[in-house]
Amino acid sequence: MQEIVFEVHHGGFFSLIPSMHYKMGKKDYFALDVDKLGAVEIKSYIEDDLKYRDVSKIHWCVAGRPLKDNLRLVVDDRSTVDMMNVVQSKELIELYVEHDLFEKMMKTMIFTKRMTKFVKLEVLIVRQDLLM
Repeated sequence: MQEIVFEVHHGGFFSLIPSMHYKMGKKDYFALDVDKLGAVEIKSYIEDDLKYRDVSKIHWCVAGRPLKDNLRLVVDDRSTVDMMNVVQSKELIELYVEHDLFEKMMKTMIFTKRMTKFVKLEVLIVRQDLLM
């Protein structure tokens, strides 16, 4: 039985400054039997063992390679076959989890910022009315 070891980066987000990297996340490790390796098994580990329900995308890269040019999506079993074709024996695979949570949070922050501007504008108009 041959296993492949994954280093899973989760709970964070991608940043492009100064170069592409995963920021403010956690790191965990798990191994899967090569014969049972598939997209469903990878997603199951992330959802069941790491307790995430907000996974939007899973990316992979051979450890130590720059993310900018080497990051690939885990979409289906074909992508895990591609992963196996690229991996040399005993290489570590890094997985990077994108969460819907951050997209929701960013949308909320943008909406809140817009609402704050609207509320400030409304207050300014009310104050001008008091002066008249």
